[in-house]
Amino acid sequence: SAHHFLGYIQNHDQVGNRALGERLEHLVGMDASKVALGIVLTAPFVPMLFMGEEFAASAPFLYFADHEEEEMRRLVSEGRKRDFAAFGWEEAEVPDPELVETFEKSRLDWSEARTGKHAEMFDWVKQLIQLRRQSVDLNDGNFGHLKVECLSEERVLEMRRGSVRVLANLSDAPATVKALGGESLRLSSHHAIVSSDTGIVLPGMSLAILVSGAE
Repeated sequence: SAHHFLGYIQNHDQVGNRALGERLEHLVGMDASKVALGIVLTAPFVPMLFMGEEFAASAPFLYFADHEEEEMRRLVSEGRKRDFAAFGWEEAEVPDPELVETFEKSRLDWSEARTGKHAEMFDWVKQLIQLRRQSVDLNDGNFGHLKVECLSEERVLEMRRGSVRVLANLSDAPATVKALGGESLRLSSHHAIVSSDTGIVLPGMSLAILVSGAE
């Protein structure tokens, strides 16, 4: 069963081990982050969301530490700066992990989930979770009805899980995917996604979830 595995797009190691602790949304923007979360939350694995990912938190997740021994504090701070200097970072740019302010910058502002793009992402994640919980095909961990393929050269990823079809346009250009009989558009990451008998039109970097039959 896929429920023996976690599926995620970012975690504390991937984010915290960057020089400046940037989250996925900081690097690729809202549209791509919504697509990534759409794939994670419709994939057969047990989904894991990294703290604040559900509302596109603005706070970075920096590497921080609090060693009591002064020598250890010095070694950790200098080692961190030295490691990232090898990747072209200026030492002054790399936050000191032993400073309290480095920890404080990593705190989440939970009020963000109620405003602007953060509320938009939070609503998207809640809709995805609700759909997953209500759908047998999205909630069974069964690899038997999973089909994944890339459609033509348009960089559209198609994932089928029984009655559910997920279409992710991973390019910057619009793409049109053939419609299937009896399916309806259940969720979309972008307001400009259009579904009709002639096809599903996906703007660049967008995701649509279609359901057919009783689901």
